[in-house]
Amino acid sequence: MPEATPKREATPKESWHFDKRIPLALLFGLVAHAGVFVWTFSALNTRVGQLELYVSETKQMGTSDRLVRLETHMENIFKELQAVNRKLDRQAAPPRR
Repeated sequence: MPEATPKREATPKESWHFDKRIPLALLFGLVAHAGVFVWTFSALNTRVGQLELYVSETKQMGTSDRLVRLETHMENIFKELQAVNRKLDRQAAPPRR
């Protein structure tokens, strides 16, 4: 039966390190990708924050303000409809002699 080999500690020479064979362009590209990722995530976080603020303001406005605006709009429509009806009545009425 094979014996388990004990794990040995990495010496400073065997530990992970940058090698001169790694191109500088690759390192720059990795750093640039990381920067773009952080920047994009930050912009996304800002947009989500703005949308949350908009939703909370909309909920705080409530239905009463919206109802008042709707009633005012309906009153204006009703007044216009009455004016149209008066004009139609004048046109449909027989001429007076």
